[in-house]
Amino acid sequence: MKIYQKTGFSAAHRLLGYDGNCGRLHGHL
Repeated sequence: MKIYQKTGFSAAHRLLGYDGNCGRLHGHL
């Protein structure tokens, strides 16, 4: 899960451009 969170979420957010909106849309931050 750790690797998925770091790689999966990072990659997805980068591709979608959810760097700052990540906390708002997903609430992972």
